[in-house]
Amino acid sequence: MLQVLRTAFSSDPQKAALPASPVLQKTGLLLLEEIICGTHYALLNTAAVGSAFNVMRSKGRLQRPSQLRNVIPHPPSGRASWGRLMQEMQQPDTVSVPVASYLAHLAVVEKQVEFICTEIDAQGLGPALTQHGPRLGQAARQMSELGLGALNALEKITAAALTSYFMRNMVLLRGLLRDVAGGASPLIDRDGRVFLPELPQRRAPVRKLVNLPCVVECKGKETKAVVSNISAGGVGLIGVPNLSPRSVVVVDLAGRCFSGTAVWVSGSSAGVKFDQPLKDDDALLA
Repeated sequence: MLQVLRTAFSSDPQKAALPASPVLQKTGLLLLEEIICGTHYALLNTAAVGSAFNVMRSKGRLQRPSQLRNVIPHPPSGRASWGRLMQEMQQPDTVSVPVASYLAHLAVVEKQVEFICTEIDAQGLGPALTQHGPRLGQAARQMSELGLGALNALEKITAAALTSYFMRNMVLLRGLLRDVAGGASPLIDRDGRVFLPELPQRRAPVRKLVNLPCVVECKGKETKAVVSNISAGGVGLIGVPNLSPRSVVVVDLAGRCFSGTAVWVSGSSAGVKFDQPLKDDDALLA
């Protein structure tokens, strides 16, 4: 029994094996937005589990602990492509590793939730918390600290490659995770129930799939290309073989010119972040 507890609450997040999950058939900024959105929901559920663990550690009131299984955080479906995406975007380990470590640790969190729920079912709430309470507090602190590391990394990549669309989520999530790391239970109400607030931005921003001819200028050279998708923050390009991340470009599209920076490159495909985002009612987004 003690060996099971040690395994559940002491697993190395770097070595935790994750079950296979389907990978979205998306690339570049589409994939990045999907991963960020999914990770935000995982972070919210992490704060909920950590809140419950802190309550149980202090033997506070928690209704129906078995319902913690309903808020187990899971990685986004595109997480298997995270490492490749970061290489294509030429992001440093300080951005890629914290997110990968947090997502790997979610397998550990799932084991911890299943273990304590099983122990409560077998022993009763009081005896189980007397035996395992201190480890619950340690687990809550570890998962929230890893979550904060991932959130800080996502903030850097969002600022570099996307618009400020997700920033309101990050403010809320950072406050919740900091509270959990400090031993508080921000997502347990006074009746002892887990509650999840709505994220300010609940889905990835609209990115319209298109097939529009354009001309891309970079370092004085012009290349005919195709815009494959467009959002308020930028475009996806096909047929631009000579770009690299951080290249400054001008995209001539539909008689208009848009300056921006390449933030993702894979072969002859690239994602460009506009220097000036489009307005929501822009004709190109209709």
